[in-house]
Amino acid sequence: MLYFTFVHGLIILLLFLFPFVRRIRRKAGFLSTAGLALFAVYTVLLVKVAFFPLVWDASFGGTGLPYINLVPLRSILDIVAHTAPATALRQIGGNLLLLAPLGFLAPVTFPKVRTAGRSCLLLLTAAFGIEAVQLLLSLVTGVPGRVVDIDDVLLNLAGGLCGYFAYFLLFCRLLPRFLPKVEEKAASPDGGLL
Repeated sequence: MLYFTFVHGLIILLLFLFPFVRRIRRKAGFLSTAGLALFAVYTVLLVKVAFFPLVWDASFGGTGLPYINLVPLRSILDIVAHTAPATALRQIGGNLLLLAPLGFLAPVTFPKVRTAGRSCLLLLTAAFGIEAVQLLLSLVTGVPGRVVDIDDVLLNLAGGLCGYFAYFLLFCRLLPRFLPKVEEKAASPDGGLL
């Protein structure tokens, strides 16, 4: 069994070092730079939760085939009907929360992902990507450690869209009500307070 360690997290964080330093050198805005730092930490946590612990079968590539559900809502209804409420809340809520930070942080960090369509495409790609990697890991290790489930994709996408909606409300609706006053002062002939 392979557990997520500090070294794994450090390797993931090092992947973000060059873009982080580049943003600092280019004097990118505080929000964009802080968003990238939070995005890096989120990526570490996402990898830890989605893929670890990694169970390895001694026979390498044995006959343990993963369970695959391609029928929408089947596993959600099964969880609600046959598990304790706390377990159902943990499983369904966990899948909803998994990509919610991505839905919020990606538009803050990467300007090209600020539209709803691009954010939705990113979230859908991430949700399918997680399931594909879990399937691949199950096939390679020979241990059906993770269930590959279309309902996980749907819940991940719904949670990510909630994160994007929170971004949209905060940065596109609430903050612009206060920011135009500051921008008007900056645009005035005497330069205002800025």
